Amino acid sequence: MRAAFADAFAGIPTKQWPTVDVTDAYRAARSSVFETCQRTPLRAAPGEVILLHRHLLHGIAPWAHTQETRPRRMAYFRPLVALADWL
Repeated sequence: MRAAFADAFAGIPTKQWPTVDVTDAYRAARSSVFETCQRTPLRAAPGEVILLHRHLLHGIAPWAHTQETRPRRMAYFRPLVALADWL
């Protein structure tokens, strides 16, 4: 993902980065990841936390029917980081 975003911003002054539409670059990179990388499911019990690298492609699979009847909730915390430092 980092390489895809680095390519999308290549040659563009850092101050202009917030105006760049990276939708196509993101979709292409995501498609490539799904085609070439093995999926690794992570399971967490209620109350557990999973910390992921900011460039890791991640998502939430459909909820499997289990003994757990309480609804699940996800919270994402993203630190405020300058876009140039994020890459």
